[in-house]
Amino acid sequence: MPKQKKVHLSDIVPKLVRKYRTFSPQQLRQHALAEYNKDFTEESFTMFFKRHEGVTAALKLEVTTEEVQHVEVSEAIFQNGTFQELPSIKKWNIEKATLVSPTYQKGNVDAIKRVCQGRFYLKDHVTKKLKEVNIPNWIPKTPERLTLEQAQEFIAEVHKAHSGTKGYRIAIRDFFLSRDHITLKTTEVSGMMPPIGKWKHVFVPRETLDKIFAHVKERNPLAYAADFTMFKTGCRSTATLTEFQHRKLRQEDGVNVIAVTDKGFHRTGRQTFDKIITEDLLAVLNECWGRQVDNAFFGLDETELRNLNKDAYRLFLTGEALDLGLSEPNHFWRHMFGAHMLRATNWNYTAVAELGSWSNEDMLKKVYGAPPTQMLRKLGIEYIPKI
Repeated sequence: MPKQKKVHLSDIVPKLVRKYRTFSPQQLRQHALAEYNKDFTEESFTMFFKRHEGVTAALKLEVTTEEVQHVEVSEAIFQNGTFQELPSIKKWNIEKATLVSPTYQKGNVDAIKRVCQGRFYLKDHVTKKLKEVNIPNWIPKTPERLTLEQAQEFIAEVHKAHSGTKGYRIAIRDFFLSRDHITLKTTEVSGMMPPIGKWKHVFVPRETLDKIFAHVKERNPLAYAADFTMFKTGCRSTATLTEFQHRKLRQEDGVNVIAVTDKGFHRTGRQTFDKIITEDLLAVLNECWGRQVDNAFFGLDETELRNLNKDAYRLFLTGEALDLGLSEPNHFWRHMFGAHMLRATNWNYTAVAELGSWSNEDMLKKVYGAPPTQMLRKLGIEYIPKI
């Protein structure tokens, strides 16, 4: 019986990648078994790509070039590594490398990939698991030729399925800015989102906020500490969970301060702001740092925080306040910072914008805290006759 020829990965990987236009270890394993009767592990393909970076890069360039030249788009461009090598995506990633975190940019790229695929995910209300939804009759798109109308159609489909569109809208605006150097208006990729300023009059009294704090603290003290920090500083959730490091705490003129790098407008990337750490907040943060960790919120999952907050909002909020809480469960606290600080400072928009890191006072007024009509009428009756 003739001796069976030994099969080497170095011989078959380039052939399989070129033939099937995939870098997926799972798929390559199946093809190797079918064509060469050899059962390699998925890990062996993964290690091959890591150990042969030059060969892998050349194959990706070859496969990507072929796909870009095709008039018709195939599913191959969505395979591992190929999508990121497409010219518009590669350019976008390079531009964002020093502006946002790799995790944040990967989320944006994945969102554009799903737009091109016509695919999104919904959480099953019973099992709480994510299920994949493919838009009927959707033809795969390449990001090189993705149009605004196609992006709008995708957003509309996600909205009709009662799923959130915010992440997709942010990614679409940023991608079109990079690819075409155009700034899309939020209304152009709105997906019938709540109109800007929908919650500008929402105000929740401190006694109600304290009930929410107590409810969350009973279930997870670290989650409570994060909520309290967002409320006292106006920081967004991602920055809160990563930026409150003990080594960054400093004193200036007797005031405790921490420099926090937070997101800015989507064109400008992340920016750094000084946040005042009041004595009551410092006491809460010291308890977190007492766990012998530099990051006060190390180990706290943002999704868990969202879910804990939503449970509390359902118990203690109603009307528009509840709508805000369920729509933006962590960002809710930035709204509360704005609403409470404006009242505490007698509607000093300049001061509150600086303290809460709003670069645009008009945005603070339109979205987070328009002055109540009753107050304006009272001032009008008092002062208009004097002019």
